[in-house]
Amino acid sequence: MAHTSPLAEFHDNAEALADLYGPPESGVKVVMTYGQFELEYASIRKACGLLDLPTRGLIEVEGADRESFLNRMLTQEIKGFAPGQSRPSFWLNRKGRVDADLRLMNVGERYLADVDVHAAGRAVQTLSAYVITEDVRILDVSEQWHRLALHGPLALDVLSRHARREDGSAIGAMDDGLCAAVLIACEDGRSRQAIVERCDQCGVNGLELSVRLGDARDIYLALLRSAHESVPGHAGPNPRPMLRPIGWAAFNVARIEAGTAMYNIDFGPDSLPAETGVLDSRVSFKKGCYLGQEVVARMHALGHPKQQLVGLKLTDPAYRPGTTSVGDATTDAESTFARCPETGSLVFAEPEPGAEVGEPVGAVTSATLAPMLSRQPIALAMVKWACVKPGTRLLVQAEDVLLPAEVRAALSSLPRGSAEGATLSGKTQG
Repeated sequence: MAHTSPLAEFHDNAEALADLYGPPESGVKVVMTYGQFELEYASIRKACGLLDLPTRGLIEVEGADRESFLNRMLTQEIKGFAPGQSRPSFWLNRKGRVDADLRLMNVGERYLADVDVHAAGRAVQTLSAYVITEDVRILDVSEQWHRLALHGPLALDVLSRHARREDGSAIGAMDDGLCAAVLIACEDGRSRQAIVERCDQCGVNGLELSVRLGDARDIYLALLRSAHESVPGHAGPNPRPMLRPIGWAAFNVARIEAGTAMYNIDFGPDSLPAETGVLDSRVSFKKGCYLGQEVVARMHALGHPKQQLVGLKLTDPAYRPGTTSVGDATTDAESTFARCPETGSLVFAEPEPGAEVGEPVGAVTSATLAPMLSRQPIALAMVKWACVKPGTRLLVQAEDVLLPAEVRAALSSLPRGSAEGATLSGKTQG
């Protein structure tokens, strides 16, 4: 994936607000918002948001021994990895630290691995160092491919309007953990290929597309046609667009609500798998040996990590909810807005009555005011093991105050019966 998005001109013409993702010296320019954050967020929860992802890189693995080789390297079970499947996994170093958090897709004659763009080059270099006599070729193809995403309950409906499987059949339902090659009809009458993967990062239906760099603009514009179509069955005086271009800001709020931990944000190359909060989805404890397994297995069998990522629900005593709701940009002018901790804000154990606050027990990795909880502050935080039990009372630094917080039972904060797990409308999938 190009470090400069092939859609940069489109974003500039739309007067999008941008920022850098990653360190200043190698940061990737990413759209934060097109100036209508509330509507962008609402599209994720009520319709579909189209997101440009120059933040993601892509690794290609070829060769007859690719399955057996990766099964000796990665934490996930790769045996029986059939075409059309995708699996999340860690790639660890010898000390058991997470060198890369990846999603591996079997697309037939090769595997594709989605990774953070800043981790792609290092992962290729370190994995390739273990290829001795195997028929395996590992390439960083981030500069040849680009990533797009559709997030929202109508994500598959949108894609089905513009795409078919390569054999001409309808896309149909795609469960989480599946991928497929599709052809997307573009404005010039020609179709472009994309590899589509189901990955629900925002608590609603999510589709991530890997497209050739030269096809990215045509595919983006093809999908954007749904922005001129109304949500099927939506009644009201104002038609609701089926799709809206969204920036990182809206996506980030939705993924924090859904408890989706991200590499290089909530954990990173210094983290052990047991610290990440996503151990169960990335690590198989039934497979054979892999690099770093001894550290993972020993901790799993005999102990626990020093720290772990948890979800926090915060309370601002001065906060009074207003009228802000999903899809409504208006607010009660008399409402007092909750304070939100920043990344890196310190976390403390709640002291006994009359005692002083002690040393920090952790730090916030991601935080937001959650629209699905009437803008209540929530956070993901890396805290010491003694504080990870659900219900543990903590204090979190926010501006010049310490806000009461409670450890949630899961990373997700989405209430039951909300947008989480929303199903497709099914009206346009044929």
